[in-house]
Amino acid sequence: MLRADPRLDRWATAFVAWFGAFGALAIIGPLWQRYVPTSDELRIYIDVVFFGVAIASETLLGIAGLTLLAIRRGAG
Repeated sequence: MLRADPRLDRWATAFVAWFGAFGALAIIGPLWQRYVPTSDELRIYIDVVFFGVAIASETLLGIAGLTLLAIRRGAG
């Protein structure tokens, strides 16, 4: 059972922000390398599995963050 505790809210926010930031880098990095060529006009192909997992994990973290926010608002 979740209880209304500001300390737990800070930990949950830190968790979602930490993994959200690295997940955003995991999504933006391959896109940057794919669509912004180097000086030699080299581009990479995006690994579909890695990119799919990054998108899925970011989506789940977003849902988790919104759920925690909704629980906090409801418990207040």
